Amino acid sequence: MVNSLVWEELPNRSRYTDDWLRLFVELQPPEHPDPDGLAVALDGIEYLIAEMGRHLNNGLSEKGSLQALHDASGQLLNANRGFALIQQQEDVTSERYASWRNSVQQLIAKIIGLSYGAVVASKQ
Repeated sequence: MVNSLVWEELPNRSRYTDDWLRLFVELQPPEHPDPDGLAVALDGIEYLIAEMGRHLNNGLSEKGSLQALHDASGQLLNANRGFALIQQQEDVTSERYASWRNSVQQLIAKIIGLSYGAVVASKQ
C-alpha cells in the first residue's frame, strides 16, 4: 500500500490507494470505550512506518509529503502505544479514552489528508 503512494506506475494503484485510505478510516476509535478493552493498532502501523522509511532512505520518492506522512504515522503509533499501556495497566478512564481518541482522530485526519495529497499530486 505504501508503494501506491510513491509509485505512479504501480499496477492497480487506485485499488491500493483506496485500501490505504480505508485502513486509516477503520482505525478511528469508537465513540465509547469497550469495557473489555479495545484492540489498538500497533504492529501494522509499525510495518507501514518501516516501509515509508525504506522509501525515504532509498531516495526514490519526493521526501516532503512522504516524510510528513511518516512523521504523522509515528505520532499515531506513539499515541496507540501509550493507550495500549494504559489498558494493560487497567487504568482507562473516560477522560483518558477521550483524550487518546481525540488525538487519534486528529492524526488520522492528517494522515488521510497527506495521503490524498500525495496521490492527487502524483496524478497531475
